[in-house]
Amino acid sequence: SNPQRRLLLRGRACADTVARMRLILLGVLLAVLACPGPVARAAPAAAERSALEGWIAAQRDTQRIVVELRQERWLKGLRKPLTNPGRLWLDRRGRMRWQIGEPPKTIAVYRDREVVVMRTDRKTVEKRTLAATGDQQGELERVFLFSGLPDSVARIEESFKIGETTRRDGIATVRLTPRSARTATVLVAVDLLIDEAKHQLTGYDVSCRDGSSIRTRFLSVVVNPPADDSVYSPDLAGYKVQESPPSR
Repeated sequence: SNPQRRLLLRGRACADTVARMRLILLGVLLAVLACPGPVARAAPAAAERSALEGWIAAQRDTQRIVVELRQERWLKGLRKPLTNPGRLWLDRRGRMRWQIGEPPKTIAVYRDREVVVMRTDRKTVEKRTLAATGDQQGELERVFLFSGLPDSVARIEESFKIGETTRRDGIATVRLTPRSARTATVLVAVDLLIDEAKHQLTGYDVSCRDGSSIRTRFLSVVVNPPADDSVYSPDLAGYKVQESPPSR
């Protein structure tokens, strides 16, 4: 219907931006994805950060992960979310692949500073260089990807302010808000969901400035699977390539 179409279009700015930076955000959140391991005790003064610190401390030996996930995109005014399965590959060499839908509708691959975004329904692929562009999308990508692979709370704090931690049924929800004013024009907050007993990230929620949100829940996680370089070299045969100019 026309009203529904208007609502979809109204939420498009944030949704499209998040769709293109999901992999980057996942990379930042999952680079230290928890697997069972020794965890340092938090000092009493850092009690509110104990879940976050425990999650990071447990990742010392994580080199690669593969995540099966479910993602719900909530647009303001709609009663039901747009739900899709997805998969993420990530390694500490700075390579990530994210895809959404089954079969995949969008595939995004990041290698070094090269970005390849495939739209399987349109048979198009966009190639571009990741750098500061001055626009919202470029700023989000720069902040999330260039913040590196965080190995400490201090590293996360370079890009995010750490807010309140709430706890329910063994799950700690840690709120992160962007430090960059430009990023904050699109992104309100990221809520990390951490299983405190297992020291594992179980999902996260992204809240956008336009009232839309994305909820991601992890269905399964494989830690340190055999390396597969082909994952980061997708077959582009039959696709129309659109080369974007280098970002300034």
